[in-house]
Amino acid sequence: MAKIQDIYDDFMTVYNYQCSMIVDSTILLQNNVLPNQQLFSHGMYNAIVEQSFMRIYLAWETFLEKSFIIYLQGETDLKGTVYIKFGNPKDNEHAYNMLKGTKNYPDWTNIDDVNQLAGIYFDNSGPFSTLVAPPPEMLAMKTIRNRISHVSEKSLKQFNRLLMQNISQTNIAPGDYLMQLRSGTQTYFTFYVEMLKDYVEAICNK
Repeated sequence: MAKIQDIYDDFMTVYNYQCSMIVDSTILLQNNVLPNQQLFSHGMYNAIVEQSFMRIYLAWETFLEKSFIIYLQGETDLKGTVYIKFGNPKDNEHAYNMLKGTKNYPDWTNIDDVNQLAGIYFDNSGPFSTLVAPPPEMLAMKTIRNRISHVSEKSLKQFNRLLMQNISQTNIAPGDYLMQLRSGTQTYFTFYVEMLKDYVEAICNK
């Protein structure tokens, strides 16, 4: 069985690589001083930004699933804390089946579902107690994820609502929104992915 250190390292590998991709791509875009001779277009840059956000968000979903499975089997966090749990799965598959219940799969993008599972299987939500009162940005990240992953009227409407709330603008690409400045020199991309990293560290008790 994997340890919490293993899945923490897996998340951080994706996080660090994708963040470095953003830094390198931003430098490459800024070096395009002759628009009619660009080898690296703004559209290419947007695609990389959106892909990097999706990779980190998917790594977050994977981390949630694996951490639930690990903690349900009695694994300790990074500081050796053992959490009181209500259930004794015999292996990873059994733990996963407990988590999905009658659904086809657990929805790790739905923080309400995550909190419900944490409340059912751990005393005081165990290592996931930090998610009990999630900030609205968690829903914002799901909205961006959905807008990038599938084009539908619902996802567009929800994304435009987010844009209007945050930047008083609509109908721009997710990549354009993510690289806008939220405050000072911090972009929305950095703000969101750093939040995910902070939650990963809290769940691991780093």
